[in-house]
Amino acid sequence: MKSIELKNKKSPLENPQGHTNPIRRMYAWTLHWAGTPYALPALMIISFLESSIFPIPPDVLLIPMVLAHPQKAWAYALACTGASVVGGWAGYGIGHFLYDSVGVPVITFYHLQNQFETFRNIFNTYGAWIVLIKGMTPVPYKLITITAGATGMNLLQFSIASFVSRAMRFVLEA
Repeated sequence: MKSIELKNKKSPLENPQGHTNPIRRMYAWTLHWAGTPYALPALMIISFLESSIFPIPPDVLLIPMVLAHPQKAWAYALACTGASVVGGWAGYGIGHFLYDSVGVPVITFYHLQNQFETFRNIFNTYGAWIVLIKGMTPVPYKLITITAGATGMNLLQFSIASFVSRAMRFVLEA
């Protein structure tokens, strides 16, 4: 199967298909990387950033990459998982060390205040289960990582649950 070819070599951030919505432009920008030689590094960067601050999930890039190169599906899933877990540590750090200055603005920007308060109240008891289950769902992973750090969840438990949940999600997609 051939690689995806880009019809427009300009960055979709410039105004893809006339979109003015910044989230829609970031989505198109993310998707455009699937057809470039930089797809794997882009996937890893997006996966890392999505775990703490970026609004677009890496699935948007992972799925077209797998469709274009099915023989590399497992490598893509593993790279995406690793970058997501490391990015999760960054989100954990934001919650643990920078909650007031960085965590609150990120949570507020994505209108996740209500979900954050709900998670905060039950995280200390069920934190590992929450990370394990929610890490496989469309719930913004940054909400999980920042909450884990803000509540002081055990970092080893967080790391194991993150790896298992993110691997399950990305391997199933691949």
